[in-house]
Amino acid sequence: MSDASFNPQPAGSQPARTDGIGGVVFLVLFATPFAGFGLFAAVLGVRKLIVGNTYDGLMLCLFALVFCTVGFGLMFGAVWGRKKMKQTAELRTRFADKLWLLRPDWASGEIKSATRGQVVLFWIMATAFCGFGIPISIFVIPQELHRGNKLALIALLFPLAGLGLLTAAIYQTLRWVKYGAVLFKMKSVPGIIGGVLMGTVRIPAHFQPQTGIALRLRCVRRLVTGSGKSRSVSENVLWEDEKHLGGNLPRAGLEEYDVPVFFKIPANSRETDSEKPDDQIVWRLTAVSKQPGIDFRADFEVPVFKVTDDILGDMADPTAALQLPAGEVIRDEHSRIRVRDIPGGREFYFPAARNLLNVVYFTAFTLVWTAFTLATYLVFQSLFFEIVFSLVNVLLVVGCFNMWFRTSRVIINATSVRATKHWLFIGPTHTVDAGDIARFDLNAGMTSGQTVFYNLQILTRANKKITVGSGVPSRLEAEWLAKEMNRALGRGE
Repeated sequence: MSDASFNPQPAGSQPARTDGIGGVVFLVLFATPFAGFGLFAAVLGVRKLIVGNTYDGLMLCLFALVFCTVGFGLMFGAVWGRKKMKQTAELRTRFADKLWLLRPDWASGEIKSATRGQVVLFWIMATAFCGFGIPISIFVIPQELHRGNKLALIALLFPLAGLGLLTAAIYQTLRWVKYGAVLFKMKSVPGIIGGVLMGTVRIPAHFQPQTGIALRLRCVRRLVTGSGKSRSVSENVLWEDEKHLGGNLPRAGLEEYDVPVFFKIPANSRETDSEKPDDQIVWRLTAVSKQPGIDFRADFEVPVFKVTDDILGDMADPTAALQLPAGEVIRDEHSRIRVRDIPGGREFYFPAARNLLNVVYFTAFTLVWTAFTLATYLVFQSLFFEIVFSLVNVLLVVGCFNMWFRTSRVIINATSVRATKHWLFIGPTHTVDAGDIARFDLNAGMTSGQTVFYNLQILTRANKKITVGSGVPSRLEAEWLAKEMNRALGRGE
């Protein structure tokens, strides 16, 4: 179903009232001290530069840049946000039955990747952390160390975080420069619940198709809880599907490629819903490919709604001939999960630290939290703070130990399943008779960044679930493992 035309507003209908002036006034008042201090520092910095005090002048100008950016940025964001909010409310009334027309890119069926927005975000965050962290490292930390205050070293977290964000910003910028503006051109608008999402990803330049490309469609529930400093954002993957396409991709020009996209969407899925800022349903299409130098990645937020007709429902899948077998994909991805035939049946081995990069990140976070816990106790000398932070620290240490040292071994034959978990060669073994097992299945477990880690489970005839393997970073691999486990049990496909 494609509809990119705008219908006149029905007579007598009024847009929802969304004044929001109180919030604008609050943000402007909150931002005024930042902007004022920034302007004051700018004047002092220029004066010092004029009289030849270059070092102090540059430092003051740096402070001025950071504070003016925060202050005037908040003011601009408040005014612009109120304007957009009013426009959105009017459009919601006008297109109540076709909410995908609220966004011009959705209405046109040509959606740009989020790469440019990610570049801007990383540069803003890197500038903020470096803007605060570098002056602190130059002026504050040396003075505090001279006074014997070694806790001042904790402030080094700001410039270190800034350098990490700066590295990410540079990498994202290089990716944007290399591949250009990537578009997802929808075959019909919107994607349909109980139907399909179909179109092509147009890659304009510098893409080498021989490495293949992975496509993933996800339905995500995005929740915002708390407020102020306690505000947190969590995302729960409600549904996802992925496909890996081979190197024989269709060309759209001399250096351009059109990657076909075709996903069937279950009838019980939830449709796109962004009306509540703190509870949203978002559909994301992601295309990823390992490339020489800078890897390719493009993310698109796509419209998926319930509509009455689906003109693409009976169309053949144009990606079917390009899809790679699961075994080939797993081999190319260098999975560390081993599957082999042994005299006692078929063995599935999940080694420790198999997702090494995530384990290293988690370990680094645990070390930082441990240092923060110690510093909190030394600064506040509070038993309450020490108990609260120490309990969290214990959980992090246990999780870290589990990721580094836990292995799982599952041996399956036609009569039983024997699952063993080891921590440094010590651990329990669980045996389940084949007659008590309905099948092996998978479920989504922990989410880290954009990666969902899946668990392999035994579903018993008594409706119990027993986890026998975890930490599988690809749904395709998890489905293949579940299929192979069912086959080893004699459950066929």
